[in-house]
Amino acid sequence: MMESKTVTGAAELGQMKTFTFNLQVYSEDTDTFGIVHHANYIKFMERARLAWLWNLGLRIDHLFSEGIFFVIKKIEIKYLSAARLYDELEIISTVISMRRVSKVYLQIIRSKVDPSTEYCRATIEVVCVNNKLRPQAMPPELLENRQ
Repeated sequence: MMESKTVTGAAELGQMKTFTFNLQVYSEDTDTFGIVHHANYIKFMERARLAWLWNLGLRIDHLFSEGIFFVIKKIEIKYLSAARLYDELEIISTVISMRRVSKVYLQIIRSKVDPSTEYCRATIEVVCVNNKLRPQAMPPELLENRQ
């Protein structure tokens, strides 16, 4: 899987921030019919969230060394259409709610070439935990400006 080298920075969407991440589908992402395996959409969304952190100047390995970890509490995903080998995808990530220890993202994977073609959409609740897997407050950088 090769991600694009360019990502669109966070943009205002009402009071929430949105981040766009692009990637292309390769053979390792597909089944024998050239269709993206359903689990890979979740991997793509994870990459988009990590790219967003990177774009904010936060490295996940540095957060880990500070005892800051993120776990998925809940995923609700709806598959709408099949992405195929060599498709160019755009992952739109928006924080739709935030609490002291958790965030809920709406993530949409769609065609970069034809944005009206959505492949899937999901709401993903992410919780910040310490190294004992106990909930802890999000880092201040992630609470500021609802990023």
